[in-house]
Amino acid sequence: MKSFLQFLKEEDDFRPTHFGYHGTPDARGILKDGFRTLKQRYGEKDDKSVFFATSDHKVAKSYADPHRAFDYQNSEPKVLGVELQMKNPKVINWEGKKFHDKDADGNWHHIDDHIEQARKDGHDGFVVHRIVDTYHAKGKPSTIMGVFDHKNIRVKK
Repeated sequence: MKSFLQFLKEEDDFRPTHFGYHGTPDARGILKDGFRTLKQRYGEKDDKSVFFATSDHKVAKSYADPHRAFDYQNSEPKVLGVELQMKNPKVINWEGKKFHDKDADGNWHHIDDHIEQARKDGHDGFVVHRIVDTYHAKGKPSTIMGVFDHKNIRVKK
């Protein structure tokens, strides 16, 4: 059994720096085990994991569609309030573009390329301002953020 001091120390290790929302077509796994990829749920290492959140409740809600869930008939779609901890996030201004679109010169741009570069550069997460990132890539720009380690995101208490 953990002592009260051990419990306090573990709680003190997580210091939220950002707050937002995470929309999911099925919250059962997150509410049971926290944020983890399928590989991580089975005890495997996952070097490509990214856990997203947004500052805009409407953006998160666009991802909470039960028909995109693995088991959509029993899914529990939810928008969860989340806390993220980042000590060294990469900050990007996406200038009002969609997450994947062509620029005025006809060149494709995708936010995933910048997120992967943030990981390679040693950042523990990212904040992207002024991005159109609803599920259907419509609407007004908002802010998205994410972390690369599941220990740096949790459902807000």
